[in-house]
Amino acid sequence: PDPADIRKQQQAITDEYNKQYQKRIDEVYNFADLFKKVQRETFKGEDLKNNLKSQVDLMRGWVKDMKSLGSRIP
Repeated sequence: PDPADIRKQQQAITDEYNKQYQKRIDEVYNFADLFKKVQRETFKGEDLKNNLKSQVDLMRGWVKDMKSLGSRIP
């Protein structure tokens, strides 16, 4: 076989491989938006503090309820 033909065949195979490889990378990359760029929202410090306080208050209420329920156990 002519070496030039072999090189052409090898190049065609390499090109097809690279094409299919890139296609698979794109499929994985786009699957269920796993790698979708995250957009960050800005929040005021006061909002974050109030949200945290609300969560702490809810946890305190939960602890109080658990203690109340625990006192009912004989």
